[in-house]
Amino acid sequence: MKRYLVVEESVCPECEGDGVVLDPCWREYLELGDPHRDPDGFAREECGLEEMPPEEIECPTCGGTGVIRREVPLEEALAALEGEVRHG
Repeated sequence: MKRYLVVEESVCPECEGDGVVLDPCWREYLELGDPHRDPDGFAREECGLEEMPPEEIECPTCGGTGVIRREVPLEEALAALEGEVRHG
């Protein structure tokens, strides 16, 4: 029995298609909201790093592509397309 698959692509929900996200250490630093605190001091004390990393990193969810791809059965894809046509 043969099974047909198609590739479904959607915008990555984590990075919203940008391919990058805010580094976790930077996120924590910015959430504290203390503009007078030294970023590198924060990185050493709170993140265990020598200095602050780059502000943006490659999105771990999509691997930096901004797109999520998954194989779906042809029948599922056709049903989804049919629903889109009916509901505009």
